[in-house]
Amino acid sequence: MSDIDLKAYLFGELPEEERRRVAAHLEKDAAARAELSRLEATQAMLGFMPEEELPRRIAFVSDKVFEPTLWQRFWASGPQLGFASAALLALAIVGHGWMARPVAVPVQQAKVDAAVVREVVAREVSQRLGEVARQVSAPGGASDEKTSKMIAVAIKEIERKAELDRAADRLTIEENFNLLRRLISRDQVASYQRPVGN
Repeated sequence: MSDIDLKAYLFGELPEEERRRVAAHLEKDAAARAELSRLEATQAMLGFMPEEELPRRIAFVSDKVFEPTLWQRFWASGPQLGFASAALLALAIVGHGWMARPVAVPVQQAKVDAAVVREVVAREVSQRLGEVARQVSAPGGASDEKTSKMIAVAIKEIERKAELDRAADRLTIEENFNLLRRLISRDQVASYQRPVGN
């Protein structure tokens, strides 16, 4: 069997005399026939493979083509990646500190004057109390029930005046607090802008 070339027989590359000799041998030898059928099956399977252009150059593992890029080496290295993460975090902290410096806020006067609010409230209350007093002292007098209703109205007006006074005081305190906060912010900005050494 070693002198029989089954591959050349399969591809039709043998001269006619040699081809007859191989065909006679195949009729006698079952192992040679089995080998020929395996070769035919392999050829049939290869017929289903798409034809591709052969590579112009064969690359070896030692070639530079297979070396990882700088980016791949960086991502594969734990210590370098940890150092880069720490450096990026430090840069973000410094950048945030630089960008979040206090900004100078111009100091403005309070928009609502508490004294004006008190004056308006006092005027309204005195007008209402005057109306109540006129109705009580009106000719023909007022009944006790009507008088007690007027007194209840007057008490409600006085309570309302007290509530408005408290609201005006609260507003004044808030405005003073906002003014103080702006002054402190302005002083902080001034201290950041002073040269170091002064």
